[in-house]
Amino acid sequence: MKTSVKDAGKVKVIGCEGKIYLGNGDEELAKAIKSVLGEGHKRVVLDLSGVTAMDSAGLGEVVACKKRAMDNKAEVRIVIPQTSKIPLHVQTCIRLAFDVSEDIAKASGSF
Repeated sequence: MKTSVKDAGKVKVIGCEGKIYLGNGDEELAKAIKSVLGEGHKRVVLDLSGVTAMDSAGLGEVVACKKRAMDNKAEVRIVIPQTSKIPLHVQTCIRLAFDVSEDIAKASGSF
């Protein structure tokens, strides 16, 4: 999995592309969120629109992002479009824990 970080006004957007599995992508996601939070950013959008697959380890890492954000007094929003390839049961778990939007603009505007 590849991650990218970009600015969207006062919000940092972490884009993810590829699979987030145990040992494949979960560590890259952890590194990206730690870096953004370490720079002092308090509003983060995790864009999962480029994720092609995710297992329970990937889900665990997404949830860990929320805990890391809370520990840093920051907030995380998630982007999952309707056309997402993330399994429905994983999407459901994410939706229970996060504020989820279908695009970056809506997610950024929800802070």
